[in-house]
Amino acid sequence: MPNTDCVRPLGFWETITATNARWKLGASTMVVLGEGRGPLDESTFVAAAKVLFQRHRLLRCRLDEGGSGLHFIDDVQFEDLALPVHHIADESAMITLIEQLLHDELPDRRHLWDAVFAPSPDDSMWRIILKVHHAIADGRSLGRLLDQFIEIASCLLRGEQPCIDPEDVPPATEHRLASPVTNAEVRAAMEAAGEEVPISPWPLDHEADLDCRRGRVAFRCLGSETCEKLLGRCHAEGTTLLAAFAAAAAVTHARHAGGVVDTDSLIPIDLRPYFASPPPWRELQMAVCCARVFLPNISSTDNLWEVAKAFRADLSASIVPSVMPPIDFDQDTLSGAVEGWTDVDGRYRHGWCLTNIGKLDWTGDHPPLTTDRVEVTAAVHFGGFPMLMPMLTHKGKFRVTFTWTEPLMDRSTAELWIDHIWETFVAMAEIGDPSVQSR
Repeated sequence: MPNTDCVRPLGFWETITATNARWKLGASTMVVLGEGRGPLDESTFVAAAKVLFQRHRLLRCRLDEGGSGLHFIDDVQFEDLALPVHHIADESAMITLIEQLLHDELPDRRHLWDAVFAPSPDDSMWRIILKVHHAIADGRSLGRLLDQFIEIASCLLRGEQPCIDPEDVPPATEHRLASPVTNAEVRAAMEAAGEEVPISPWPLDHEADLDCRRGRVAFRCLGSETCEKLLGRCHAEGTTLLAAFAAAAAVTHARHAGGVVDTDSLIPIDLRPYFASPPPWRELQMAVCCARVFLPNISSTDNLWEVAKAFRADLSASIVPSVMPPIDFDQDTLSGAVEGWTDVDGRYRHGWCLTNIGKLDWTGDHPPLTTDRVEVTAAVHFGGFPMLMPMLTHKGKFRVTFTWTEPLMDRSTAELWIDHIWETFVAMAEIGDPSVQSR
């Protein structure tokens, strides 16, 4: 008999992330951290999680594989979630917790998300960490899910009944595009682009089997005053904050290489602006594709704003049919292609992965709860690129989570990269002709 709880087959990028989980590649888990103040306790946390569970059908789904491929199955019970509580004393303990959450794969045959409550020992601060399978969320929808969680908890604390207003499982992203593409169109676009551009090898510090790898994170925050200056510089130069950060990373690459380099970046692109109709604000979905930006002949003395403008131009040119998810893909063929994401012959396959979630269109402030900090990242230990750098702007502050994999990259290597990228990026806010490498 057919499973009456079967919702729909997985879409293109949903299949990719699910396959990563099946092969234990560590690219299917996302986390969002909300840190704030107010009288949030464990019982309210659990009650809010239950309302969120009732609101979003995707949160009641798991993955299953039948004769026709991977499907969403709607039969998860709220009691299947762990909802752990960890009392976190300091920043170091919180980082350790997030790294562990990234390491532990979600049991996607049982459920696709979980929530963690991490108050300080004196209850002066709370932290909510949502751990969600990448097949059902991207950075933008994950952040909005966190805001909903805090809103629901605040409503309960005020003695009010939260609105459930249930959200159904949305169609796969490729079926919502205003101009859907087919496999044939994707192949034709790739052939028209010619041969794949060469990239310089990004060497691993150490080889390691998948089960010996651990994801690591480091946070950086740009204060509101410096952020405003940098945004003004970006506007004056006709570019974006993402492009400025990418330029800092590219020139840092050249600086460390000690010469001229070709550098590439993988850039997740939000596909919602390309939908036939705008999706609901609070909708949960994986709605991105991945573009690639190639910057040849970068040197440590290049003008960073010129590099930023080149990055922005190449990114715009990269959003073409060849990177869009096709409506007629084959799950089995796509699952086999995921093997190409792994590292080969002692090097990473690609350069940086940069993703700008952008200025959050929510604050997380819902009396009596106030959110002071938001961070987003994902697991990366499959080794396709050396570092993932999700960025966002919340309450005027620009935040980046640097995520890498040990021992593919040593901590000393990662910290050196991070420090140099960040120093270069921050300096761009202060000078007109940003040859900041000499500073």
